[in-house]
Amino acid sequence: MSLSVFLREHKNKEKASFHMPGHKGRRIFDDYGMASEIDGLVDGDITEIPGADNLFVHDGVIRSIMDKYKKLYGSSETFLSVGGSSAGIIASILATVKAGDEVVIPRNCHRSVFHGITLANAKPVIAYPEIYKDYHVYGRMLPETIADVIKEGSVVLITSPNYYGICSNVSEIAKVVHAKGGMFIVDQAHGAHLKFMNPELSADLSAKPSSELPEQLSEAGAGYVDTAASQDEAFLQESPDIVIESTHKTMATFTQTAIVNIYNKKLVGSVEEKLRMIESTSPSYILLESMELNARLIEEFGDEIFAKWKDDLDYFYEEAKGIEGLRVMDPPYKDRTKIVIDASSIGVAAKALEEELLKRGIYGEFTSGNLYLGMSGIGNVRSDYELLINAIKDIKNNAEQIMRAYTGDNPEEDNIISDRYGAQIVNKDNSPLPAPGEVLEL
Repeated sequence: MSLSVFLREHKNKEKASFHMPGHKGRRIFDDYGMASEIDGLVDGDITEIPGADNLFVHDGVIRSIMDKYKKLYGSSETFLSVGGSSAGIIASILATVKAGDEVVIPRNCHRSVFHGITLANAKPVIAYPEIYKDYHVYGRMLPETIADVIKEGSVVLITSPNYYGICSNVSEIAKVVHAKGGMFIVDQAHGAHLKFMNPELSADLSAKPSSELPEQLSEAGAGYVDTAASQDEAFLQESPDIVIESTHKTMATFTQTAIVNIYNKKLVGSVEEKLRMIESTSPSYILLESMELNARLIEEFGDEIFAKWKDDLDYFYEEAKGIEGLRVMDPPYKDRTKIVIDASSIGVAAKALEEELLKRGIYGEFTSGNLYLGMSGIGNVRSDYELLINAIKDIKNNAEQIMRAYTGDNPEEDNIISDRYGAQIVNKDNSPLPAPGEVLEL
């Protein structure tokens, strides 16, 4: 089967998408008056012709997209990445780390973090997030954990939210890092939407309530903090220096796109230099246009879109409470757009739940141990959540029959994973495989 055939067939089979990317198809663009732009995308596959600007020497139409995101996220500068958050993470590490430096990172970080450290010829120092014991997964990175391992002037990079949507207290960790004279980078690849939906969980500077902003910053308005024009040093002590976000994961940009928000203006030049070194010199204008369309959606219809998204999630979580026995991860420090279901709580294996949902046209993100994870996005609609809830009810009611027919594995509650370097990555003898820089006690 060719890729083209697969994609056409998948489109016809999928009834609800709970996986990346966040746009979930063209519907959101059609609904908000952007159908002609989507129809004309193939004609936008151009190069740096006159008037098209340049991703690396930006002073025209690409510069205007950067300015949109700079305003939306309140950064000193925002760079567009067509190499995903991976490119942003690697560039940020290269811009802040020298050969031989120690970089404090979480055990469940993305593989690009290790790649950046390797390219910088630096040394990883592994910090361990707390274990969320109710679900046997990595939880928050605690400020005291960072305080225990950080040295003077170290770079610290954390992941918030993690793959399960669990968010750390970024402001408190920032205080710890900056008190040591270090640089603080946040991989918020899974949280580009948080600034608009759950600002209390977001790492972005402008997500702070206006009452907490210094006067000269808050005057710019709730939706825009002009940090480039006026930076309050005391306030910046509680904020990251760099935040990297995959706008494609939950928002409406196309796969492979991300933004790099610089809040410490001293780093603008060095991060841009490193991005130029590692990104393609032939960036896709189709990807860049999707970033412009996404910014327009937020600017023009954001209040409506995010209110609907929150209402739909409230609906799902409330309906889930009515399914006897069902456990859905929902602590107060979690991003609710990540729907994490304990399949064992309704009597099936996670893989069996995945198979049954696929039969019903519902595609999720992944399974791990006894957990099934579905990623909602900006393009989901109420009917998607209704379909998922009704499917879970049906699967629970037929759990015994489903498990009698199921031939796959039914793993125990060992869910602690990373798809990069994690506890489930093992040697052939099933012993844990250490991450670079980690010594395991066996």
